[in-house]
Amino acid sequence: GAQNVCWAEEGAYTGEVSASMIKGLDCHFVEVNHQERRKLFNETDQTANWKIKQILKYKMSPIVCLGDEEKTEWAQTEIFLKKQITALLADVAKEDIENVILAYEPLWAIGQTAAAPVSTVAKVHALYRQHLIETYGEKAGMGVRILYGGSVTAENAGALLQVLDVDGLFIGRAALSAKGLIDIACRAF
Repeated sequence: GAQNVCWAEEGAYTGEVSASMIKGLDCHFVEVNHQERRKLFNETDQTANWKIKQILKYKMSPIVCLGDEEKTEWAQTEIFLKKQITALLADVAKEDIENVILAYEPLWAIGQTAAAPVSTVAKVHALYRQHLIETYGEKAGMGVRILYGGSVTAENAGALLQVLDVDGLFIGRAALSAKGLIDIACRAF
């Protein structure tokens, strides 16, 4: 896997790595749109969409990070999330959507001591699933994996995995060591 890709096929983009180069290394997954990339490198929904389409063109799976940036009332959060997922997946073909992996990572939960509340994760994942089904149809929409990331620990992994439409976890610092990852896996199942 890779943690980034250039949005362009080729050109004078010093420091960037093209999708064809990543594919040439036999990568299968490429992370896109992580909150840190948005914050530190001014990435946008538009540039992430271009990257997603490059990744899919080379038959790899984009792991598309998405999520709310601030804790707000649900009505505001819902509007933001719908707008974001629509922009990120703009012009992604139905035949490609099942290769997309979504990773819900609310900015306000990344690197914190607590994950998003299970009730919030449930609402957000249900919203994403419904959007996928409405946009791509039942079969394709149900075929997309939706992960949760943001302060996942051995203590909360099991509860998060019990949420409908949480198809896996996108684990950060808690899995930086083999012991951390093993602790999460052992306690989650």
